[in-house]
Amino acid sequence: MALLRAMIKTLITALLVLLALASPSHAATFSMKRGLNLDLWVTWPGEGQWGDASSIPCLA
Repeated sequence: MALLRAMIKTLITALLVLLALASPSHAATFSMKRGLNLDLWVTWPGEGQWGDASSIPCLA
């Protein structure tokens, strides 16, 4: 009887550990949604033109 009780306690402990490890996996998901258009960074002038005010249209 004591052996059975020890096995059950070990099984319950193992299940609790597995549940604790499986829970944070839901926080690691990622989904794309609307947001900042990153094309802005493609059209940004190169580092060599940063000192030239005419290379940035809003400053010219």
